[in-house]
Amino acid sequence: MKKPKLYSPQRTKGNSTFKIPRLYDTPEWKEYSRRFLNINTKCYACGEKSGAVDHFHAHKNDRELFWKEDNMVPLC
Repeated sequence: MKKPKLYSPQRTKGNSTFKIPRLYDTPEWKEYSRRFLNINTKCYACGEKSGAVDHFHAHKNDRELFWKEDNMVPLC
């Protein structure tokens, strides 16, 4: 017996009715991460120069958890 074909919306670049805005793409996050990295200059894992901000716990688009300061970690 053949598997039924599942519906999946066509993915496109740019504006799309199916596109969900990412929290990382906001101007607020870009400014916050820039300031965070200016203060937290060393990678949490290895001690090298940090270049990215990540979260300890996955936020899964939960705004409160996304912006929680004690959930942030600098990484290289």
